[in-house]
Amino acid sequence: MIVVRSLRVTFVALATALAVCGPAAPADIDVVAETTLGSVPPQTHEEAVGASKSAMMGSPTTALANAEAAEKLAADILDDDERHKAEATALWLQAEATSRLGRPQEASEILTRAEAAIDDPKSRLAADIALSRGRIQRALGEDGKALESFQTAHGLFGRLGEARYQAIALQSIGTLYDNARQYARAIKYYEQAEKAHPEDPVIALVSLNNRANAYRAIEEFDLARQMLDEALARAEEIESDLLQLRILDNMAILEVRRGRLAEADVAYREAVERA
Repeated sequence: MIVVRSLRVTFVALATALAVCGPAAPADIDVVAETTLGSVPPQTHEEAVGASKSAMMGSPTTALANAEAAEKLAADILDDDERHKAEATALWLQAEATSRLGRPQEASEILTRAEAAIDDPKSRLAADIALSRGRIQRALGEDGKALESFQTAHGLFGRLGEARYQAIALQSIGTLYDNARQYARAIKYYEQAEKAHPEDPVIALVSLNNRANAYRAIEEFDLARQMLDEALARAEEIESDLLQLRILDNMAILEVRRGRLAEADVAYREAVERA
């Protein structure tokens, strides 16, 4: 048990890097491409927004700085509609970064400003903001409100034909039921997420991992291990070291849970070798 606890600490840190504005819960995984940023500050609003998005996973502090720069640069846009959209985008990214920095209440206040700046409540930006609102509400323990926000985001992404983000919204709904220990409903939403965008290997991988965690909770251990094995194979295919480590962590926890300490030790040692 000491071995697994020490491994768990490592994965809390990894989960913080992986999650998009969400807690380090086993069920909520999303991956954003990490980009190494140069030292030249962005010169335009578009550059600042791109830099913020690129830094969001690896360095939310950098992402926040670029989002704040984007808000200042938006003031130079002459067209009123375009300026409002640019300001709302910058505020949305500020809220994302602030939430990742562990300040969900502050992030909520920033996101309220973003919502007020939106001109089109059915736009892609409105959908992004609804998804972020749900994550922040979840972080604040407001699961009922978070459910409404995720459902709103799912509907908006559906009308926009954004299947991948529909899947992410469904995964997020699943985490709420997971947290409430309503595992059958959580598994249903994780399955729906994979079906919503089956061609995305990361969505499929996350669905397998999350369902495995839910099956572990209801002591369907063989099913859980089967899904973790498949998830690990997919993580290897896409060459994601962080996700491989996360899945190996879940394998170790699963094997300890069902009393197979030798198998848990194998998973732990494999994680150490890959770290």
